[in-house]
Amino acid sequence: MMKTINIFEPVKRLFILSVTFTGLFLVSCSGDDDGDNNSSFPKEASITYKVTSTTLDAANIFYVNEEGGQDQLTNESLPFTKKITATVERFDVFAISGVHSGESDVTTDIKVEVLVDDKVEDSSNCNSNGGYVNCSAEYVFGGEN
Repeated sequence: MMKTINIFEPVKRLFILSVTFTGLFLVSCSGDDDGDNNSSFPKEASITYKVTSTTLDAANIFYVNEEGGQDQLTNESLPFTKKITATVERFDVFAISGVHSGESDVTTDIKVEVLVDDKVEDSSNCNSNGGYVNCSAEYVFGGEN
């Protein structure tokens, strides 16, 4: 009997772990002086995710949805844009990851962006000549201080 291997399961775990650790790091490193940031939460925010590439037509995309859960899109056409509206609390994390696994001798690139209220808050450009590329960007509400 042949065993089926889901090659995206490790990527999904890596995405969740990286978002969790980054969020915990930002919380633990934030100062005690909250200023007036607490008074502005909860609030309504518009979050836009973008994934582009100059070398790929499609990628697997993982992102945090409006409820704080993770959505996964397989072999999604690029360029990709997803706009959501969410009620956010302080330290809520919104993140996106673009992943592609292909031929080992092909150069690939992916750019991911997180925009909040139409302003780019995080952007990442990633490339690989090994056929596999994983690129992530995230934004933590209230983590600006």
